[in-house]
Amino acid sequence: CVCPFCQRELDEDSLLDHCITYHRSERRPVSCPLCRLLPNESPNTFDGSLIRHLQVSHTLFYDDFIDFDIIEEALFQRVLDRSLLEYVNHSNTT
Repeated sequence: CVCPFCQRELDEDSLLDHCITYHRSERRPVSCPLCRLLPNESPNTFDGSLIRHLQVSHTLFYDDFIDFDIIEEALFQRVLDRSLLEYVNHSNTT
C-alpha cells in the first residue's frame, strides 16, 4: 500500500509504524489505503486521525491469531471423508 501522506510504498504491517514515526501530527484529510484493499469497503476519508483509525480498524489480522495450517488440514480431511462416503454409497448402489 501507499502512505496517503507521503506516497511512500509500504506493506500493510509497516503502515501504522510509519505513520506514527513520520506523520503523527498530520491532520490533512486522507483516505485509508488499507480500506481500499478490502472487498466491499468504501475508502473512508479521515479529517481527524488516520493513525487512530489504523489502530482501531486494522491492527488485528486473521493470520496473527488463526493457524491456517490447521484449517487447511481440517478442510482437506473433510474433502477426503466426503469423497470416501460418496465412493462407498456409489459402490453399494451399483
